[in-house]
Amino acid sequence: MIRAGIAISITALLVSLYVLAFDWQPVNVPLDLATDNTATATFASRSDDTFRVNVQLERHLPFDDVAAIQTSLLDHAPAARHGAPLPTIRCSVEEDGHALAFGGYRGRRYGGESMAATLGTFQGREGHVYTIRAVIRGGDSRWQVTDPHLTATVWRDPVFFGLNNLQAAFALVGYAFLLGALLLAIGLWRARKPKQKTERWTFVE
Repeated sequence: MIRAGIAISITALLVSLYVLAFDWQPVNVPLDLATDNTATATFASRSDDTFRVNVQLERHLPFDDVAAIQTSLLDHAPAARHGAPLPTIRCSVEEDGHALAFGGYRGRRYGGESMAATLGTFQGREGHVYTIRAVIRGGDSRWQVTDPHLTATVWRDPVFFGLNNLQAAFALVGYAFLLGALLLAIGLWRARKPKQKTERWTFVE
């Protein structure tokens, strides 16, 4: 029982390390939402994957304010909010110096204290070099408090009860850890439990 618990726990740990190795975020650079500027980021893909380009925002402002920035970044429709102009952004991707198709999924994501606007996706190929270019217009210095970052992450499709493959893997790893810990605890409890002595009686006629 003890050996089974240890084996399951070690296996779960190895699986979690394997999953983390493939949770790749090749781009994470700060953005300036206060002035007209262009941000670029270059990376070499180490796998054939679909990448999602996002603007990551921290919720250091009221939710509605950060949501308004998301809307402006996605819809290219600048609007005034509390007297401050909202930024717009246009994104493009190059592969080995040549324009690459960019688009696909666009939308909003919320997670804890961070929010993200997904600008689009592109298909990457192992060994090729990709340049992401984000052209920012408008905006205001007060939006910098959201700590904006341009990120690129490997696309994760939902595969398990609405979870993507990374989240599903960690969920399964968590269950394996719990199972291993339970078996280990039961084994230790049984090992420490005092054994009852059994007296043998010999009958003599």
